[in-house]
Amino acid sequence: YDPIARLEVLDRDRVDAEVLFPNPPVQNATFFQGDAELELACVKAYNDAINQWRQASDRYIPLALLPYLSGIEAAVAEVERVAGLGMRGVLMIAEPSNAVKPAGDTIFRIASSNPALGTLNHFNDPYWDPLWAACQDGGISIHWHTSAGIQLRVPLWRGYIRGQMLAAHAPATFAVLAQFLPNLIFSGILDRYPRLNWVCAETGLGWLGYVLEACDHEWERHHLWTEGVLTRPSELFKRQLYVAVWFERHGIESRYDVGIDKIMWETDFPHNTSTYPDSWKAVERVLEKVPNDERQLILWQNAAKLYGLDISQ
Repeated sequence: YDPIARLEVLDRDRVDAEVLFPNPPVQNATFFQGDAELELACVKAYNDAINQWRQASDRYIPLALLPYLSGIEAAVAEVERVAGLGMRGVLMIAEPSNAVKPAGDTIFRIASSNPALGTLNHFNDPYWDPLWAACQDGGISIHWHTSAGIQLRVPLWRGYIRGQMLAAHAPATFAVLAQFLPNLIFSGILDRYPRLNWVCAETGLGWLGYVLEACDHEWERHHLWTEGVLTRPSELFKRQLYVAVWFERHGIESRYDVGIDKIMWETDFPHNTSTYPDSWKAVERVLEKVPNDERQLILWQNAAKLYGLDISQ
């Protein structure tokens, strides 16, 4: 948590720049006990604090949190505020109507009894349109991290030791967004906001080719272009979504199906699934058969374009 000391970690792993992800925002409703004023104050405090890392080094690209309990106006205002600070992305949950749920009934009653808490609406609700517009206009990309707050359909089996539990949990969460991505693709949001970018981080991409092909198949079978879903799902992804990869050669083999200009490299530091401190070895192994021009896109050029980085230095 020391921005200067962390630069030494980046140097050790041969990393030039790093996107800083906050802890999952899905826990806000529990942590803040349904107190919208407290949540908003904490979100602003975090965003201000993490943005100060940019003063320590331009190698840091911090992501902002958003408030969910204060109404859409507060969320839009925070997007506009962090965009004014120079931040380029926000971390969001993938399904607020399901994820912003409390651990017990008390918090749920507090949240549901407040008419300002429209943030419990699903993302296909027009309620969210001002937020999508604010992100698009401010050049703010929306990020999902691993499961993005979506609960696993099948819980882990009992009886695992810690290592087994972590090993079984990680691959399952990498592909959890496969449950959510079709919702986004068929919602019409991407066509309504064609300059709004979305990022799937710590998900890998091996699962993605299948999901996109399945979405294309269903789009064709149901003639959805006659129902207002005008753009083929795989084309929507290639136009507006990004995905990050860090260990899987199988996923890299499907790079043309996903879009070579939409794949970014990650190390997933400091999680235990990270390739740190030998990430360059993972680069050589995973990208061994990838041409150099495509390798440069994956390793830095795609990210530099997305986050508006000055690559002249």
